[in-house]
Amino acid sequence: MWLLNSIDRILRTAELVLAILAMLGVVSILTAQVFFRYVLQNPIFFAEEVALILLIIATFAGLSLLVSEERLIGIDLVGPRLSVAGRRRLVKGLQILVAATSGCLAVFAVGYISTPWVWFERFATVPLPRASLYTIVAIELCFATFHQIVIVLSDDQEVVTE
Repeated sequence: MWLLNSIDRILRTAELVLAILAMLGVVSILTAQVFFRYVLQNPIFFAEEVALILLIIATFAGLSLLVSEERLIGIDLVGPRLSVAGRRRLVKGLQILVAATSGCLAVFAVGYISTPWVWFERFATVPLPRASLYTIVAIELCFATFHQIVIVLSDDQEVVTE
């Protein structure tokens, strides 16, 4: 289990760096766009698309990071009415459900980017295939699934008692 936790920590650090760099890139490109558009009267024609790509990367890296830190939003309607053991079973069941759902999404995403025709579609202003962005999304979904599986396999589970 220590190996899984070590890999989980490494992925978490990499995703944090990726999310921070992507958001810094969004701020930088949009700040440059404002300067070029209004001061120099010569807008950067690819700025909006690059900002959108970076925002999508930051979103999926952040989502996977939130999964790894168990900081996703939850509404607890049933938990307070259960015993501690019941709450533990409910939490474990929901963790397994999230792992299965993210795993299915990851499998479908990998299947989609494995289709050859997907790689022919290009961004409008950036000379990259759209599948490069889809690949990053698929990788982040795989990472989120891995994080959730590590959480499911861990035994040191806290149950909130309110």
